[in-house]
Amino acid sequence: MKLAAAALIVALAAGAALPGVAQPVVPSGSDLEAVGWRPILFRGRKPTRFESAGGATISVDAEASSSMLSTPLGFDPSAFRCVAWRWIVDESTLPATDLSRRGGDDRHLIVSIGFAFEPDRASLSERMRYALARQQAGRDIPARVLFYVWGGAHPRDSWLASPYMDGAGFIRVVEPAPGPHGRWIDVAVDVAADYEARFAAPPPPVVEIAIGSDSDDTNARTRGRIGDLAIKPRC
Repeated sequence: MKLAAAALIVALAAGAALPGVAQPVVPSGSDLEAVGWRPILFRGRKPTRFESAGGATISVDAEASSSMLSTPLGFDPSAFRCVAWRWIVDESTLPATDLSRRGGDDRHLIVSIGFAFEPDRASLSERMRYALARQQAGRDIPARVLFYVWGGAHPRDSWLASPYMDGAGFIRVVEPAPGPHGRWIDVAVDVAADYEARFAAPPPPVVEIAIGSDSDDTNARTRGRIGDLAIKPRC
């Protein structure tokens, strides 16, 4: 028994998954739709273009456009706390913007983590707001979202409330604009710790991961890639 307990402690310290818990896998492939990626479009906005760039890499090309690409991916962030990826901005005319302001909050690249709705913990107004948002979206949607972005005129690792989500979304500036173009940057974030810090509660299950870019407000173009998205027990 002591040896089994010691082995479990060593495995956790090394970042291994708990026994019997399947490792979540972010889908990849040459046909993004076929492997489960779906566009999230915004009314009146030209969509950003997403294409497979080979392997587990997706190219993101925004030209006066704004949209996301999402995949349903359920996992318990208390068991799998870390989301890791790498990204690169190949070229861009996008300026540094104020991400806290509606109508001027463009950014180069986005990785977002969406969390499940918890009706038992929600107020009546939150339940009504979520029901309306779900109806408008025409699909199951996350109730709270953490956005990790490359962009914005803010210090690295600063947090901002999303100007569109009324306290249900927060933005972390992982890499401020403009950043080092033409060079891959590795990122790993503890989504459980970030959720607890922003929402003062343990995180519910993750239900969606999305990527995107946004350049419609500044009428700019930005081209980049996001690759090797992975879910891990520890960062």
